[in-house]
Order: sequence, then structure tokens, then C-alpha cells
Amino acid sequence: MLALTAVLCGLLAAGPQAFAATAHGDARHHHHRHHHRRQSAHRQSRPLRWLLDIPAIGVVAPVIRLGGSRFGKISVPSFAQVWDAGWYRYGAVPGSPGNAVLLGHVDTYSGPAVFYDLYQLLPGEEILVNVGGNDLRQFTVRWVHEVAKTAFPAGMVFGRTRDRHLWLITCGGDFDYYTRSYLSNIVVYATPFQPPAVRHHRRRHK
Repeated sequence: MLALTAVLCGLLAAGPQAFAATAHGDARHHHHRHHHRRQSAHRQSRPLRWLLDIPAIGVVAPVIRLGGSRFGKISVPSFAQVWDAGWYRYGAVPGSPGNAVLLGHVDTYSGPAVFYDLYQLLPGEEILVNVGGNDLRQFTVRWVHEVAKTAFPAGMVFGRTRDRHLWLITCGGDFDYYTRSYLSNIVVYATPFQPPAVRHHRRRHK
């Protein structure tokens, strides 16, 4: 199990070894907008030829590869890249077997950032990730939760699996003015789009 922590708005309270059950409740409640202190990004963050498209909330964002150590803190997009989504490079490529994780800022001192409206997504809505060329991966939102950082389901999000999962994560919930950080995360869970099954009807013979 990985032993990492994140630094995106104090994104994760603990590493994946601190697995907790998924929190219940609608992410729409108690989501307040605040500005948080500036944080530096790891030098190894690099742009990819990927594009994230979330039509329901108007997000069309470049994706960058996040640097950092597998066992250390997760690097995050810099504040010059607040409209980029960051791919956790030790996870799966979106649409491939495993947990694919995309991180993004919710806001900055100057206003909204790429995942400002992430909490508004609804189950059944579409997420598209172009991973280069004509390789478009389509996902369906399964649920959206506001999760306390002390109960973040790290094992579920970062653990190993043969299934194909996509996780979008940002900060949310109440804002602690003393620590200048959010107390929760907004977590979106999505799976590959499955087209409706086609029913074949037999013709009746007269």
C-alpha cells in the first residue's frame, strides 16, 4: 500500500494506508468558497497531450502529469496552472485497468479554479478524457460526495484494482481560517461509459 500524502489545499489528511469507508451525504451541502494560501508545485509536473472535458459544468482543461515521489507528497498544479487538471502518474491512465486520479484546484486568492463547480456534478453525467490523438475515453459519473479529510477513502482511491475507475478530487466543505485550508474533499467517482444493451426482437411469422 502506498504511503503518500497530498498537498493540494491539504488535499488528503493521510496516506492510502489510512483507508476509511466512503462518506455519505450530498456534496452540494456546506460547500463554501474561500481563498487559500499559495503553495508551490513540484518541478517534475509536466504537460501531457491530454484534455479533460466535463460538459455539465463547462470544464475543458489541459491535463498535466504530476511529479513527486511515489512514497512522498503528491505534487500539484502550480498557481500558474489553476485551470489545468493534474494526473497522478503512479495511478492508471484513465480508462485503463486500475485507479486513475485527476486532481485540481477549487479556487485561489483571485477567484475560481478548474474544479470550482465539481460538486455540482450529478450521477449519470459525462466525463471525457482525450489521452492523445483520437483516443477519447468516456466515463459516467456514479457518485459525488463531500468527504472529511480525516475519513478520506485512500485505499479505495489509490489502492490496486483490476477494474477501471476514474476519480476527480478537489477541496471543499468548510474552510478553517486558522490553518487556511478546507476541511473536506469533493470526490467524484466515475466508471467507463457502457452503452445501453440492444434488444433483438424476433420477427413473428404468419
